[in-house]
Amino acid sequence: MQKIASIHGVLVSIDLRGVLILGDPGVGKSQLALALLDRGHVFIADDLVLVSLDDDGQLIGVAAEVYQGFLAVREVGLLDVKKLYPNQVLPSVTIDMVIKLYQDHQRFKTTEGHDLTAIQSKTQILGKSLITYKLFTGANRPLALLLECMVKRLNT
Repeated sequence: MQKIASIHGVLVSIDLRGVLILGDPGVGKSQLALALLDRGHVFIADDLVLVSLDDDGQLIGVAAEVYQGFLAVREVGLLDVKKLYPNQVLPSVTIDMVIKLYQDHQRFKTTEGHDLTAIQSKTQILGKSLITYKLFTGANRPLALLLECMVKRLNT
């Protein structure tokens, strides 16, 4: 029987890389997904991401059936992504990295300044280790741009 992990988060594809966005409720995961859609990236899942291993040992993420194609954004409501962005929805994607959003600057420990090791770690899902970056969601931070840069770095 195939193991499936149920994860509270958002799953998008940026430059063909699957990015699982995690964080506490209300931190801005869905809002970031909407900003990424507006920048031309691809939506897979919001709120509940189901993750399994494929035959090659890659982590594959899909939306829970009840949520497929929908994005719930605070102060905006439930968006039918398939209607609003018809060419930017996929049923699944291989997950390549994890982003953990933090709202409380005190919990976002970056005492090392620009040291990448201060914001980089690993997340275990179904026995697989994924590179994980912390991202602080303070006011006026260009989160979509920052995330795009992290993915570009992953591609080099």
